[in-house]
Amino acid sequence: MFWRGLNKFKHLQMVPYGNVVTPGTNAIQNVVDKIAESGLNSDIVGATILVAPGTYTETITLEDDRLYNLSFIAIGGPHSVILDPANGDALESGEDNTNLHYLYFKGFRFKGSIDLDGELNDTKFLYDDCVFEDCTFDEDNDTLTIDVQNANRFYWKNGRIHVMSNLVFYNVASCGILGASYREIFPVTGAPGTLLLTANSTNSLVPYIMADAHGGGDQASFKIDGAHVQRRFPTLANTGTGKQFLTVRHGYLGMAVQTLTIPSASSLYLYGAVMNKDVTCADGSTLWCHNSCIIGTLTENGTSHNYPSET
Repeated sequence: MFWRGLNKFKHLQMVPYGNVVTPGTNAIQNVVDKIAESGLNSDIVGATILVAPGTYTETITLEDDRLYNLSFIAIGGPHSVILDPANGDALESGEDNTNLHYLYFKGFRFKGSIDLDGELNDTKFLYDDCVFEDCTFDEDNDTLTIDVQNANRFYWKNGRIHVMSNLVFYNVASCGILGASYREIFPVTGAPGTLLLTANSTNSLVPYIMADAHGGGDQASFKIDGAHVQRRFPTLANTGTGKQFLTVRHGYLGMAVQTLTIPSASSLYLYGAVMNKDVTCADGSTLWCHNSCIIGTLTENGTSHNYPSET
């Protein structure tokens, strides 16, 4: 089912339209295509797709510039809808998506990669929000990846990500892992991949919010809040005037296999957090450390580090 809404905030004041989606050939994609064809989807008229429990062997493709505001709800609760494509990605968007400003998934289990790309410089792709709530991302195949590029906002909330491969966020203005249940499957064989966080201000693919012209300061922000993230430390990279702001709040980050390096012009903010390995601060970087613990050696370079009295 998709509902036409008159209010983009959580899609209130809905008018029922159609039926609940059930498993079939391209069942979810067919509804997405009908929403685009209707010409009704906009920033202020959202569409909510209600999906019945089951396994859907398809790829959801969101590459139509008539899509603005979409929500996908698993009506059977968390894990009741499984996206398990025969090949390719479970969810993707790579072109004609500059108008997709709001995207919400609730209760889905992804057994294929998520690949969300904004294609145009200064794009408003995922400008309002992109939220995956109570969703699970897992598979034995270690090539399964979350890859988000040139997007304004991306958050994984109160769900689980159980994969060995990398999580890639390239020029994402604001992204985060939120909620205490984010963790790796125990026990793990080998070391899970890294978080790859890149702010490249010289690239032609820079999202609207990150752009300096709109007050973004060429900064990409990544937050871990109330989450146990047992992965190798993030790889932070910046180019030109790009920089990252990494926040760990009431959370745990890292495995004892790698050093976290904070590049020049980038920042690390810790609040009630544990960093499980060495931390090296490049000259020109900034570290705030409030009631937190770095398990390993802290290496300072330069004088641009701030340690409040409560550390």
